[in-house]
Amino acid sequence: MEASPVTATSREDCGNCVDDDGDGRTDYEDPACCAQTAAMQVKKALIVPGPAGAMKGNLSLIAILAQAGFADVDPTRDDVTVQFRNQNGELLCANIAHQRWKHGSRRGPFQFGDPTGTVAQGLRKMQIKVSKSGSARFLTAGKKMDLGRYARPELTATVRVGDRCSTASIALRNRGNKKFVFP
Repeated sequence: MEASPVTATSREDCGNCVDDDGDGRTDYEDPACCAQTAAMQVKKALIVPGPAGAMKGNLSLIAILAQAGFADVDPTRDDVTVQFRNQNGELLCANIAHQRWKHGSRRGPFQFGDPTGTVAQGLRKMQIKVSKSGSARFLTAGKKMDLGRYARPELTATVRVGDRCSTASIALRNRGNKKFVFP
């Protein structure tokens, strides 16, 4: 039996890493899945795709999720989703349960670590640092990932913590040696 096509009147099922309503936005890229949205400001990005199909790629991203309004964000209480997309479509959609996050000190950052990369599709570390002013800084890194589909000049990143989402689209530069960087 053939699957029925997604119609524009379908509702987005948030959290399943599928574009249920057919609008080209998956889960937390879709404003219907977020009570509060913010414009992410990417500071640095590096993608080293590696050979197609090989688990040799590296990725890192440093960004400001929000300049304000994220003061009470707490990944030890609320799950986190990280999504990356480009012209090839959804590249990564990883949900990280709140139980996987640690908060060492009152003023320190929230941290996620997975040396194997199995929990978050190759992402091995994440950090969210929230300031009193409500700004939130985010970083993630992964290695030994199949990043062949990332070899494109654009990247859209979305990070969700609880019901708050932050998204940015950036133009990557090919820096030779098959590296893509921003800025």
